Order: sequence, then C-alpha cells, then structure tokens
Amino acid sequence: MMKIHLLIIAIVFSVFESAKAIPKTDSEKVPPQLSYDYPVADPYQSSFLSTASLLLINQEFRWDLEEVIVENRFPERESLAFIGDRIEAKALLSIHEDQNKPLVIVMGGLGANAGSGISLFYQQLLHQSGYHTLGISSPFFWKMNLSQFESATPGNLLKDQYVLYQYIQEVLKKVKSEHNLQFSKIHLTGYSMGGLQSIFLADLDEREQKVRFDKILAINPPVGLFAASKKLDEVLPYWIDRAPVYKDRLMSKIYRLLHSIKENIHEKGVDSKELEEILKRVPFTLEEVKSLIAYSFNETLGNTIFASELVRKRGIINIDENHYSPQPWLQLAKRENFESYFENFLFSDMKKDFPDRSMEELIYLNSLFSKEEFLKRSSRVAIFHNQNDIILSKKEIKFLKSSLPTNRLKIYPLGGHLGNVWYSQNVKDFLLYFVDRKAGE
Repeated sequence: MMKIHLLIIAIVFSVFESAKAIPKTDSEKVPPQLSYDYPVADPYQSSFLSTASLLLINQEFRWDLEEVIVENRFPERESLAFIGDRIEAKALLSIHEDQNKPLVIVMGGLGANAGSGISLFYQQLLHQSGYHTLGISSPFFWKMNLSQFESATPGNLLKDQYVLYQYIQEVLKKVKSEHNLQFSKIHLTGYSMGGLQSIFLADLDEREQKVRFDKILAINPPVGLFAASKKLDEVLPYWIDRAPVYKDRLMSKIYRLLHSIKENIHEKGVDSKELEEILKRVPFTLEEVKSLIAYSFNETLGNTIFASELVRKRGIINIDENHYSPQPWLQLAKRENFESYFENFLFSDMKKDFPDRSMEELIYLNSLFSKEEFLKRSSRVAIFHNQNDIILSKKEIKFLKSSLPTNRLKIYPLGGHLGNVWYSQNVKDFLLYFVDRKAGE
C-alpha cells in the first residue's frame, strides 16, 4: 500500500503547472541584478512545492539508510493511553566505506521525522556527493517529543537546544562505536524550524565544544518564532474552519488523484511529464492549496498538543484515557492554533523556568534576534532564505541583511517557504556551501 505522503506529493505538480500560468505582479518581478528563473511567483503555491522533494529522490540510486535508535529517556510513557507502540527517536544514517569523509547532520523541519521528504532529499544529495549523512527528527514529531523531552511541550529553544545537543552526542557516540567510524568534519544543516534550531545548536556548541560543528547552514529558518507562528495561524482557518463536507471533498479529490497515480506508477516512480498528464485531470485551486498547507501544520500542532496533554494532564482538553479511541480529543487538540499553543502550553512552562523574564523577553530569546552577535561574528554560519517566504517579514529580512555578510547570506527573490529547495540553483548553492575551498577561492 502506498504511503500517505504520496497523497500530498502528487498535488505538488498540479500546483506547479497551474502556477506557471500566473503572471508576476510588479512587486514580484525579479530585478535584473537578482536574475533567478524559478517559475512560480505565488508564495503559497511555492511553499506547497516543498513536498516535491520526495518525488525528486532518485529512485535508481542505491544507498543504505540505517536506523539509529538511542535509549528512550522516559520508558514509562510507553504505557500511556493510546500510544500502543514503542516510543523510539530514530535517526537515519548513511555512510560510505571510506571513513575519511565529513558528516552532515540534517535537522528536520516542524513535525518532520528523519524519513520525511526534504530530510531524505538533502541526505541523498549529500550522500551522492560523498558525505556521510545523519537525519534528525523534529522535536515536534511525537515520538521524538515523548522519548526525549521531559516537558513533552517542544518550542522553548532555551531548553530544547540542550536536549537536542545531548541527543546528537548520544547518536554520534553510538554510530562511531558500532561502525568504528571517525569523521573528518561534522557539519550541521536544518530547514525551517530545524534551521532555527541549528543556529541555536551552533552557538551552544561554540561554547561547549562537545561536537565541534564545522559549517552550519540554516535554510528558511523562522527569525521570530512567535511571529512566524502567527503567520501560520493566518492559514490554519483554511482547514480548521472548513465544513466537513469541504474537507471530505478535498480528501476525496486527493484519493482520486492517488488512484490515477497508482495506475501509472512503475519501478522508477512517476516522472514529471507523466504526472503532469495525470494531474491535468484533477487540478487544485489556490484556496485548496492553502487548505492543504493548513492541514499539514494543523496535524503537526494537534498531535503535539495531544501528546503534551497526555503527559502533563493540564486539563485543557481533558482526555478520557479509558475511552476506546483518542479521536475525540485529537480533534479537540486540532481546533487549537499556534497562538493558543504558545499562550496555554509553552509560555506557562517558560515562566516557570525563567520567572524573572517577561513574555516579551522570552519571545526575543527564542528568536534569531537574540543571536545577532553570534551571527555577525561566526564565519561558520550561513543562512539561505527567500524574499517572499510566507513566515518572513520585511523587518526580519532587514535584520538578516544587517547581521550576515553577503558571503554567508543568500536571499532568493522567489520560492516561498522551502518551495525551491529542489530547484537547480538552490541545489548547487547548497552543495557548494559544504565544499572545502582553498584560501582566496
């Protein structure tokens, strides 16, 4: 049976084809000095294209991915109601026989497990280019959350960074021991939320020197975590507030699309030309694209709130653990938005941990604004971003430009949120960043 992610992947190319026909407005036209031939102007349609990375994985390239599992820090949680499964935080490792190669650690975006599309896309690009790779799941992926985070309420980077840092050390220790491996260098990259976490980890590692990251690349990180979440809240109603009949119709449309793909899929997958023909029969509107973006974030947030309540029992959604199904409470959790998560879950924990800090200070400390001096002085850190990213403001773009020199900052004029990760120029820039260069090059 096909994995559920194909339901979303398939729509990417329908959006891509419809977006080609959308003319760029004056504000979206790319100045000559920023010539960039990325074909999609609308930031929401671009953002949705990020899932294309799954389909662009080279099906003919043979590589072995090994699961690396470290000890569950909270084994008692495996007996929680509705879990019914062993809670494991799995990292994904790919190695070469030649030990004298660098390792690149890939931090997943919000809610992504180590086997998610963009993580695998980057791991394969890097592996093909001769690097060992290690994919790390997001703290917002429920198994990572429940197995490693005492609070079961991720998002407080002031504390999460220490948990992730310790987790990475344990994974590396296990990999080195089981494979008798030593790495020539260890690089770190992350996308979206994983990009923000990468910068916090880089700053922490500079102080503690326990991993010694060499190069750090953050791709489309939120600058202000709270501000970015409020922007996502603007999209959530496209799913949360829709009537059940609309959701059912949209899901039915996806399944019809999946059926067409299943009839045409072969051992090499479905190429873009074949998929284009299939998708012409089931086109998706911009409103439906926004609904599906909202659906994806809503699933992640709802699962995080449900897991947090299952452990913490705050009584916000009053889970009946004797019920035969978690669905009634999962649906309640999925009625919440990111602002609610911050105010009702995250900030209460932050205030307990940092009672002398105001809410404004905590918001600042969980943002890249608090890392301004580190970004300015650290020649090892770079950021790739998009001018029209849906989670970025003009103020934040100005901040990035003032904090990093041009050799450590790339701001592409188009691409939305991660929508151009697969684009040829972006792939070239991504791989070139990790290449060792001689002085003067």
